Amino acid sequence: RADLRQSMRQVPETIDLARRIGEPALLAEAYHFAGVTTFHLGAFQTARDWLHRSLETGESGGRYHSEVYGINMGVFCRAYIGHCDWHLGYPDRALNMANEALSLAREVSHPFSLTLALAYLAMLYQFRREPDAALKTAEEARGLCQEYRFNYYAAWSALVRAWAIAEQGRIG
Repeated sequence: RADLRQSMRQVPETIDLARRIGEPALLAEAYHFAGVTTFHLGAFQTARDWLHRSLETGESGGRYHSEVYGINMGVFCRAYIGHCDWHLGYPDRALNMANEALSLAREVSHPFSLTLALAYLAMLYQFRREPDAALKTAEEARGLCQEYRFNYYAAWSALVRAWAIAEQGRIG
């Protein structure tokens, strides 16, 4: 139901539980949960801070549990931090972070991590009004989405791709 405010009420308990268990990967994922939730509530600096804590905790404590399921939280955090930076008014810092997400995704070779990094980078290129880069990135994401049936990011990639084509004047 996307009751984000209710989700935020669970953040302290989630973080406390992860701390009591004493496993860095769980704490990193709890911080990620807090960051993504606050991002979608529009609190971009707070989201960035939570996501940065997730990165620091996850990278100092080894692998994330989520890698078992085919996504790297370091990629996910960097992609979201890039969008936080954009909304905070730092377009170059945003692009650097999104490119870091993509580099890491290529390194870990998880198809979903790579798709996510490409989709977020394509959206960022759209925000920056860079249709050529948006199109190239969206098309790469689209190919992975078709191959692995990642329907959610297929939709995002299609939207960015359509925008880029329109911006290039290739319709009409």
